[in-house]
Amino acid sequence: MNHHLHLFNFYHESEEPTFIENNLTRAFALCLKHDPVLLYAFLREVLSTEDYNFLFYVHEKDTSIDFDMQIETSTLVEETRKLYAIGLTDTTAREDWTGIEKNIDAINKMNITDLVISIKDIKIIFEVKRTGEDCKEQLRQQIAPFTSKEHIHITPMHRTWSDMLHLIEQISNFYTYNGQSNQFINSFLQLVKARFSHWVPTKPFKFQPFFKDNSDLKGRQPLTQRLHYAVQSIGSDQIDVLWDRTSIKVNKPWATEAIPDFLWGNDGKQYLIMDIWPGTVKQQGYSLYSMPLDWVNAEVVTINGELFEVEVDRHIKFMHFNKYVASLDIPIADGERLLRKEINTPANLHQLSGKWYRDDWPKLIETLDEYFSFDWKQVCKWDQNFEDSARSYLTLSLGYCCRIYVPYSYIQGLDSSQQGHVSVGMFLAQCKDAMVGLIEG
Repeated sequence: MNHHLHLFNFYHESEEPTFIENNLTRAFALCLKHDPVLLYAFLREVLSTEDYNFLFYVHEKDTSIDFDMQIETSTLVEETRKLYAIGLTDTTAREDWTGIEKNIDAINKMNITDLVISIKDIKIIFEVKRTGEDCKEQLRQQIAPFTSKEHIHITPMHRTWSDMLHLIEQISNFYTYNGQSNQFINSFLQLVKARFSHWVPTKPFKFQPFFKDNSDLKGRQPLTQRLHYAVQSIGSDQIDVLWDRTSIKVNKPWATEAIPDFLWGNDGKQYLIMDIWPGTVKQQGYSLYSMPLDWVNAEVVTINGELFEVEVDRHIKFMHFNKYVASLDIPIADGERLLRKEINTPANLHQLSGKWYRDDWPKLIETLDEYFSFDWKQVCKWDQNFEDSARSYLTLSLGYCCRIYVPYSYIQGLDSSQQGHVSVGMFLAQCKDAMVGLIEG
């Protein structure tokens, strides 16, 4: 359909945040108003069983469902018995807002709600945000006029835009199965996909097939998106979101981050993995090599009473301007065939790791030849990355990569509903803690 025929696209549309937010609220309200199936599903989602039964089992001839925007909430008090106060924001997981209606001081100011739905003596008010902004205080102000009436029961709650999109997509799919559609829903989905594509819900892992092979980037993308939501649910203070990855903070002097991903194992099985790289810069090495290194021989780690496979590699990393250039990854298990002698030692931390200027590269090559029994220069593309480059120095570190393997079927068991990514996030945090515990002993 032509862009201009969609209900929620306007000529000369303003990019001013308030306009975008108001248009979003209006679009959502119109979807609820003009799609009874969506409205029914929404009410079933937010109302208590008692109120749901009251609305749909006790029919009154003149009952109507009314929608209004930008209403002063004090004008609603006299006709209200039950109040549902919903904060609708852009966050990755629902928050528990139970009790925010308590201890609200009387506020002598306008208490404008973004949207109100009125059914009999039940009111549903919304504070709508297109961002993750904390709007609890604004919602409390809207609730304030109702708190003076003891007979009014107030239920505050938090919902995310992903929750709403999940509901709307379910209804859209239902229409598709029946050969039908609703223009309001179609236009709303187009609006969201154009402006807020990250709201579009990802499928739980339970219902997502694994990608065909490790080179299947298109097949990997839905899993990566769901994993991103899972990691974000751990909490913004415990993760780092970078342009090329979302990682879990380790915050140890010997390592900074743990990164989860998916891959096909060498055994032909499907895994979620998590990697920690202890000692990947010389400064981390001082802390790492001051601890016992017995953990490098570990083969399993226990999480929630379950055993998961662990694999440790020596991770000899070449960097320039603190950026990764190449690495040599030598397994602890069966890695001796690739080594003439052990390279990851406290002595080599001081003598071999660190900055090497171009004039000293012949000495570095001679030294590394003493340790490796394979063509290490070919593996790290020495000529291309260093010898024939304009680089005047490189930095070498003698660290490790510690990897845990979790069968994909286990992750699928944790994530079978729209909010299941939160359980996956909790498990990933436990994986990180278990690996830290393994390394620190």
